Amino acid sequence: MKEEIQLIYNSSHTTDREAYANLSALDNYALNEFDIDKNTMTPRQLAELVDEMNCDLHDLIVDYEDYAATLKGLSDNDLLSTINKNMDLLKTPIVRYKGKAALMKTPYDAYPIGLEIKSGH
Repeated sequence: MKEEIQLIYNSSHTTDREAYANLSALDNYALNEFDIDKNTMTPRQLAELVDEMNCDLHDLIVDYEDYAATLKGLSDNDLLSTINKNMDLLKTPIVRYKGKAALMKTPYDAYPIGLEIKSGH
C-alpha cells in the first residue's frame, strides 16, 4: 500500500501546477491534492498546518510586507479567519507527509519533509 502525501496548492499558479505534476509522478506515494483555488481550509486546519510547519503564521502569508499595515494588529485567530476567507493569501505549494509540512521552494522541493524518491525500475 502506498503512503499518502498531501499537496496544498493553487491551480491558478504555474509553479504550483508543476509541483502537482512532479508529486503525482512519484510511484511510491499516493497524492492527496488540496487546491486552494477551489477549496477553503478552516481556521483550525490552517492552525494545524502552521504547527506541522513549525513556523510563524505570518510566514505563510504571500507578500506579508505588502499586507503588514492591514494585518499587523490582528490576533492569530483573526489572522487565521482572514486567510480562511482569502485563501490566496496562503503561500503555496505546501507538501505534507507523516505529520510534517514544508513550503516547496521549487516544484521539485519535496525533500525537506523526508520523502524517499524511488525509481520505478
